[in-house]
Amino acid sequence: MNDYRLCRLSTCDGELELAGPPAALRALARLLREPWERVEAQVSGGVVVQERTAGPLTVSLRGEATLHLSGGHRYLDILWDALDGVAEQAEKR
Repeated sequence: MNDYRLCRLSTCDGELELAGPPAALRALARLLREPWERVEAQVSGGVVVQERTAGPLTVSLRGEATLHLSGGHRYLDILWDALDGVAEQAEKR
């Protein structure tokens, strides 16, 4: 199943974790790569919101359950590649 909703967002003691099965991480990366100005992805434990801007990359936790990403394509691409990379590494284990 290639469903990004199987990803999970959690926070504990000021630490944020976005995790999930490899297929779900890849599905989330694909969704975030869509050329829309704003993307919201409901995941287990919260929401991932991405806004494309002309500025640098910003990553923040809004409230207790919203991971907010913003920045230009070249900066967001770093995050998308990281999601794919984590999925690849998990499959090698």
